[in-house]
Amino acid sequence: MKNVIVLSLLLAVGTSTASAQFVFGVKPGVTANSGQFGVKVGSLVLLGGLEFLRTTATTDESGTRLNYVYSSSPPFGSYQIEPFKDQTEVSADIYVPFVGAKMPFADTEAGKAVAYVTAFIAKPILTSKRSTNGREDEDVAKFAENLSLWAFQAGFGTEYYFSDSFSIGAEFGVRMLLATYEEENSRTQSVYETGRMRTYTTTSKYNLDLGVGITYSALCLNFYF
Repeated sequence: MKNVIVLSLLLAVGTSTASAQFVFGVKPGVTANSGQFGVKVGSLVLLGGLEFLRTTATTDESGTRLNYVYSSSPPFGSYQIEPFKDQTEVSADIYVPFVGAKMPFADTEAGKAVAYVTAFIAKPILTSKRSTNGREDEDVAKFAENLSLWAFQAGFGTEYYFSDSFSIGAEFGVRMLLATYEEENSRTQSVYETGRMRTYTTTSKYNLDLGVGITYSALCLNFYF
């Protein structure tokens, strides 16, 4: 991902700034509605941006429950009804940096409709946390660490230039999300065998590869400076 970003920057910087334009566009993005920023170098438009999603939830539960309370004197304990109050907090953040390019099939001029193709690559990054009464659940954070996400988008469309500074485009294409999850676990168990205690360690590895594809259509607003 870093190599793609560096390559895009080198292409933009290495081309004469006299023929470059700053580009800002608004359209449905790789994962959600987003803004795109970039540079137009000749006919080629290099684009990039960052999408962000945050979700939080808090649940509160209170009441009474039955609890066994031990005692040092006979009858050494009894069941009692005790009050309780639990609070669970869950949060998840998704950062989606993306880079891409758009290539028209003809010169762009005011009053002219031009067909183009476009492609994007994105690297969604997930962080999540869950805690109950201030105690964090390590399994939730571990799940986010073991999950790897990649997103791709490719499409084609037509862009009508009202002027050299503004255009509206209609686009159709396909989006693909690839997810890979890997988890390794070990378990140590002691058993009584052949007259003595023995300890065994077992291991397991879980892999999940998931791919989701969907078509999309979009109306694009583009500004050139």
